[in-house]
Amino acid sequence: MSDLSILPPNFNTDDVDILKKALEANIALAELNGLIYSLPNYDLLLQPLTAREAVASSEIENIRTTTLDILQAEITRESSLLPSALKETLNYKDALFVGYNLVKNKGFLATNIVVEIQKILEPAKYGIRTQMGTVIADGYGNIVHTPPQKESEIRDLMDNLDSYINDNSEVDVLIKMAISHYQFESIHPFYDGNGRTGRILMILHLVLLKRLHYPVLFLSGYILSQKEDYYRLLQEVRTKNNWKEWVLFILEGVRIQSLETAKKVKQISDLKLNWKKILKQEYPQFYSVEILDYLFNFAFYTQTHMSDKIDLSRPTIVKYLDLMVLNNQMKEKKVGKERLFFIPQFLEILS
Repeated sequence: MSDLSILPPNFNTDDVDILKKALEANIALAELNGLIYSLPNYDLLLQPLTAREAVASSEIENIRTTTLDILQAEITRESSLLPSALKETLNYKDALFVGYNLVKNKGFLATNIVVEIQKILEPAKYGIRTQMGTVIADGYGNIVHTPPQKESEIRDLMDNLDSYINDNSEVDVLIKMAISHYQFESIHPFYDGNGRTGRILMILHLVLLKRLHYPVLFLSGYILSQKEDYYRLLQEVRTKNNWKEWVLFILEGVRIQSLETAKKVKQISDLKLNWKKILKQEYPQFYSVEILDYLFNFAFYTQTHMSDKIDLSRPTIVKYLDLMVLNNQMKEKKVGKERLFFIPQFLEILS
């Protein structure tokens, strides 16, 4: 039997320091959510921003790519030809959106959804662990945690986690998210992909409870920058019952990343408005809402990809993209046989 306790944990969630930090984090998150909700076509506008989360979450697991690599790979290359790090990072982004759509459509977050997410991340090693022997070690090979071993125990703990996430208790949502994340990482239900799955679940928890309208909060960036403290505090909950410092750590991450993401969202929105003016004034025959949305739904454009997505002839697209490059509003580079176009200011915001 594992010594992992069921939820809710036995600690004071009404601690004054925790409630103060929760208030600060909730205010920042509410401002971000309100900003997102006010944007027309926010799902198109903000889709490229999720690449940053995918890259950071993957890097925590030593899967190293860059945001620009991911954004470019989505346009230029077949999945079968991608390096493994790019494939795995793109899988993270796919898993995030599959989970997001499942939670939005079903209205709950349960083990079967968690398994669907992990299956996208680890298609060759998906599903709840059925064999004993899994342990969690530190960077020196020392065992720091032995998660539950029996499949039945793992499933019982996951059922308990499902109930805790989906119930309507009076505990603040962000505090519950921090508790749930610890519990999931300590259950460690899969052979692989637990860390990435767990970080996706943090965002989906906020979506489920209507604190985040779109899965764009960049929490993995905070965890990556504070990686040593993240793992230390996870372990201190197990060894010292130090829930308070763990919860404060996660709440501070929500606060910081809500402010950073809001800044990025505003920058993208302002740039799109500026490009609306550019297209209307300088390229009126090329302007349409569809074209404007396309330019901000993707970070890179090829003539082929754009003609597939927009009802315009390839010669017309080539003509106007070339004009924008000539006028120094876009730039281009060659990737294989493709000419790759991009708006430099947009890439700067996303990178």
